[in-house]
Amino acid sequence: MISYNKVKIPIIILGTYKHKKYSLLKEIVFSSIENGITGFDTAPSYGTEKILGRIIHDCLIELQIQRKDLFVSTKIDAYQMQDSNGNVEFYVDKVLKEMKLDYIDQLLIHWPIPEYFEKTWESFISIFKSGKAKVIGVCNVRKRHLLKLFNSELFPMIVQNERHPLYNDRMTLEFCKNNNIVYEAYSPVGQMMKQIRNSQTLKHLALKYDRNIGQIILRWHIDSGSTPVFMSSKIDRIKEYANIFNFSLTKEDIVSIDMLNKNYKIFLESEGCPNF
Repeated sequence: MISYNKVKIPIIILGTYKHKKYSLLKEIVFSSIENGITGFDTAPSYGTEKILGRIIHDCLIELQIQRKDLFVSTKIDAYQMQDSNGNVEFYVDKVLKEMKLDYIDQLLIHWPIPEYFEKTWESFISIFKSGKAKVIGVCNVRKRHLLKLFNSELFPMIVQNERHPLYNDRMTLEFCKNNNIVYEAYSPVGQMMKQIRNSQTLKHLALKYDRNIGQIILRWHIDSGSTPVFMSSKIDRIKEYANIFNFSLTKEDIVSIDMLNKNYKIFLESEGCPNF
């Protein structure tokens, strides 16, 4: 766990993108919790907020755990920023009601839409002060976007960006480290693209540590200072990814994976955020 403003942010988080079937997502979430993964990430555009909220309540009853022991993250999407001219508290109230939650652990701006980015951030500060969100942050940003918020009353506590061996986002990661911002990495294994799956560097490290490539990559994230937000519909894969806390990579190992960087992004910024 990473402690931030007395909020415990999990060191690994499960994403729920595309998991829109209640029974399957419930099995995945329950398995994650049983294997020590207690953070769950959603967004309006994923179509999983209501389902995840229902499953969170199932967990409290069936697994007899407390709400404070789970970490729920959601986002404000571009259309919500546009429709409200950045005054997004209405949408936060709406999702809290839909998910039947008293608060969101982590609230993020999904894309830095230029016309509404700073206005939305000011709304986020009010939401944070109200206690409706315990930590607030932004997604899909670079240093220049963060600097636009530098003079705000509160600076982002979280950055969630695409990051994997082919796109290590080193500049943003280092900026976050220097400014006490927790960096979360989505698509952390790069969808196991061919260039990653067949990497001799990763194969060597997998053999060295008697792990699979996915486990090596997630360990690289943690050892280099980022929190992986991974997705899987396979219970065995969840168990594998939860089993990465009894070894660490060396500095040389981390550098060797860093060198795989090609500045290759899966999610094109121009599609998610015009005028990025």
